[in-house]
Amino acid sequence: MATDALYAGRWDEAALPAVEAIRICTERGLLSFDWYFRYIHSMVAAGRGQVAAARRLTADISRWAVAHQALGVTEHALHARGFSDVSAGDYESAQQNAARLSPPGNSRPIGRPRCSRRSTW
Repeated sequence: MATDALYAGRWDEAALPAVEAIRICTERGLLSFDWYFRYIHSMVAAGRGQVAAARRLTADISRWAVAHQALGVTEHALHARGFSDVSAGDYESAQQNAARLSPPGNSRPIGRPRCSRRSTW
């Protein structure tokens, strides 16, 4: 629900369930799900021009991702950080974050696994 509202630009509809989900995840110790709702909340904050809040949330996401070696989560944080940079008018930083996601000349789509061997299951 929050994801659909986010990508449709309906910030209020996206923010409310994301904030509620963050609260529930925190209360119940479901931190492996918490990052995604922080991502949605950071994207909404960036879309509203609340750059400091968006950057704080992306920093939280990045810290969790690094600690848990979660590359896909790191990519979501970079996406949200780039959006907050654009919102702040910091186009140089936005380009740098985009290049960290997919360096110039590299057509690898975001979120595609970087595995060097096949899964055995």
